[in-house]
Amino acid sequence: MKKLTILLTGLLTCTLTISQTYSSEVSNKGRFEKVLEQLNLTDSVYLEKFFVEKQLPYYKNVFAMIVPTVVLVENEDEWYYALELNSYILLVDSAGNIMNRYYEPKAWTSDAFALESIEIDTSSYYLNDNTIAFGVRVRHEASSSAVPYTETTISLFIPRGDSLVQVLRNFTIADQNGEWDLDCEGQFFSKEGILTMSKDKTNGFNDIIVNYKYSTEIDTEIDGDCISEENSTYGSETLQFIDGMYKSNKKK
Repeated sequence: MKKLTILLTGLLTCTLTISQTYSSEVSNKGRFEKVLEQLNLTDSVYLEKFFVEKQLPYYKNVFAMIVPTVVLVENEDEWYYALELNSYILLVDSAGNIMNRYYEPKAWTSDAFALESIEIDTSSYYLNDNTIAFGVRVRHEASSSAVPYTETTISLFIPRGDSLVQVLRNFTIADQNGEWDLDCEGQFFSKEGILTMSKDKTNGFNDIIVNYKYSTEIDTEIDGDCISEENSTYGSETLQFIDGMYKSNKKK
């Protein structure tokens, strides 16, 4: 087993692993190795940190699995690396047989805007009476301490034949940003969204209501004390199924 430890943006340490290892996020070694064999990835370089497997509660003995493989490692200096990752998103049975698959080359990048996490969302996204989607959430974080920024996107997938079809692509469900003096004073803004299925339909699929909470925090130093003032507002938007993909009905 060979391992290469790399540092991303001076903040994120990951491990690149070549064959015969499996992540703690994958619960069954035999199932995982069988999946790699079917994908012809036994000798590929993959990111152990971002392997994830989760059983889908609405299907019997069906597991969603994400296998990210490294397509590019770019070393710009001693402290900075850039990555590009291919994406294999799969549904497998308990024995490791691949039932449905989605593949996207160079799906994810990690550079100054570092890839922090990839997660499977097993919420019951009922798109209609016959279709349940699961989600993939991806979180990136900027490396600046004085000007922090994070973003979380969600994509939704449904099985169709022996494929997985993406019906919502990289939708920003949460972000946080701000600027401060590294001591006290500064301003911070955040948006957090929750997906809710609507009874209204577009082209046979339920609309999705995205309910947002917007938060603002202003920190000010007064007589040596750091005083925070926080405010929240709320909003929403609707996603509709048009031309095979969920899209916002906001006018641009």
